[in-house]
Amino acid sequence: MQGDWDDELSVWDHSFWDGPDPLQNQIHKRKKTNRRTMASNPTPDNNKILRALADHMADGCHVHEAALGLLQNTEVKVRADIATLQAAELQVGLKKKAVDDAYVALEAADQAGLERLTACKLRLALVLGQRWNAAWEATGFPDQSTAVPNTMEPRFTLLADLKAYFTAVPASASAEGGATAALCDAA
Repeated sequence: MQGDWDDELSVWDHSFWDGPDPLQNQIHKRKKTNRRTMASNPTPDNNKILRALADHMADGCHVHEAALGLLQNTEVKVRADIATLQAAELQVGLKKKAVDDAYVALEAADQAGLERLTACKLRLALVLGQRWNAAWEATGFPDQSTAVPNTMEPRFTLLADLKAYFTAVPASASAEGGATAALCDAA
């Protein structure tokens, strides 16, 4: 702790040379203040809050723009920016809805494909046998297995392979069993 020569609580005037300073606990250091208040005033990430603040700014521009001589950020320009943001938010919402609808349709198609593959597997098990053998190779079932794939992409590929198989070997197909080239193509 150091003080100036003429400081009221100077170390030179109020300390002991051979021991601890009794005023050590009485002197408080000044709290640091953030001198960059404006720099730490971020733009909100929430568009609802941003629009509300912009609306307040536009109201303030309406009242004070003539007196202050505002030329760049006038009420008309701020309100136009608010309308642009609102239209963009609407478009984002509509696009998110379209993406969600597409995923729902994709999942429905995948579920229909899974059901079709299960029906085809049961039909082929009657014709070719329960266990995988060389006769199953032409059907397109992957990895020397009669299991229906767990993921969407291999299931769609298997449906195309089964369509080709049932077209080439119509004797293995069964309309009653739900295993035909046309049904695989539709799924």
